[in-house]
Amino acid sequence: MPRISRAKGALFAFCLLALTLTCPASDRPASPFPIEIPQTFKVTLSEFGQPFYTVQLFTDGLHVKKRDGAKETTTLVRPDLKAWLKFVNRLNGLKLYRWASNYPDPGVDDGLQWKVRISFGERVITSEGSNSYPKDGDVGQPNKMELPLKHSKVFQDFLSALEELAP
Repeated sequence: MPRISRAKGALFAFCLLALTLTCPASDRPASPFPIEIPQTFKVTLSEFGQPFYTVQLFTDGLHVKKRDGAKETTTLVRPDLKAWLKFVNRLNGLKLYRWASNYPDPGVDDGLQWKVRISFGERVITSEGSNSYPKDGDVGQPNKMELPLKHSKVFQDFLSALEELAP
């Protein structure tokens, strides 16, 4: 087995550390989620003046809470294994594992606020935004909502996948 000198090993470690520290988080390689049911999962959406929506995984299934004004409903949804695996596969296709932790739009106080938290073992991904979403083609960058009001395609596809999992 070839031996690497201490100096070469230290130089390699230094270069690897420098590369890691100089790359923005969205440029770091990240691996897709395992195709399995997550241990934790919660999505919250709220729009200024519009219905409030939360989907959260509990031991008995997904609790889907919708609020429209004073009316609030909670529904229990129990997706089967096939539905979960399809959903996680779609999350991988949308590269949710590479989404930035925050997509802010400091100039706007109302509009859509959203938060996603998902975990597989010790791997936890949290991403949130306010009137800003993962950018199509570069999910680590923000894509602010512009007039006419619409989300990025990747965020809209995420909402569609969520609606399919928990109608």
